[in-house]
Amino acid sequence: CGVDGGYTNRTVLRGLPDGIILIGRLRKDAKLFSIPPEPATPGRGRRRLYGERLSTPAELLADKTIPFKEVKAWAAGKEHDFKLKIMGPVRWQPAGGRSLLLVVIAPLGYRLRAGSAVLYRQPAFLLCTDPDRAPEDILRPYIQRWEIEVNWRDEKTSLGVGQAQVRKPRPCVTAPAFLVASYALLLLAIDKVQPSMADFPLPCTKWWRPGPDARPSIDRVRSLFRYELWGSSIRNLSGFATKPPGSEALEIPSHFPSALF
Repeated sequence: CGVDGGYTNRTVLRGLPDGIILIGRLRKDAKLFSIPPEPATPGRGRRRLYGERLSTPAELLADKTIPFKEVKAWAAGKEHDFKLKIMGPVRWQPAGGRSLLLVVIAPLGYRLRAGSAVLYRQPAFLLCTDPDRAPEDILRPYIQRWEIEVNWRDEKTSLGVGQAQVRKPRPCVTAPAFLVASYALLLLAIDKVQPSMADFPLPCTKWWRPGPDARPSIDRVRSLFRYELWGSSIRNLSGFATKPPGSEALEIPSHFPSALF
């Protein structure tokens, strides 16, 4: 599982259940150590957990004697070539005697628009609790971790998880669970009807021009749902008051429902 840097700490790493592999962000100045060699003859005293001091993640990134390894991964709508440096197995004092793997991701270049200067994001330093894990299997969950942030934003802002005014123990548990289950069903519905959503226009601004494969947002899907439910009622004005003289030629433009929702 991929976690934020706030969860890459002593409490989580030393209490991690068996069978769970954690991939978390690490500080660039973290002090890492090698695994100590086994003593030639067993003696008295406590067994050593940490060997020699190793390079920090930032030092490993700047070390030109260690080459990068290129790994392809899907991110931001297309496939990118990521440059990685691997060091392991290593040990970190907050993790105790657990052997770890350090993965350093070089900054990824990008352009704000075609022909503009190449900009670079910040490097990332990851720690994996499985030292035998392939770099590709570490990079992929880290990139997909952003979906967790989108999930929380949709559930809390668009669907109102946590805003129900309930106080008794059982509703406090069932109300958020019901909304999260509804959100899951909504995602399944989006996956099935997404090809037919092209007829519902996307908002365009000076700063954002959605492409043909733009990901539908929850707000857009909710608007489409209202459009389907209320569209026929809005177009049918026969139940209103008698039309004033001269209004027979007045027609609602075809883009009115889209603009309203």
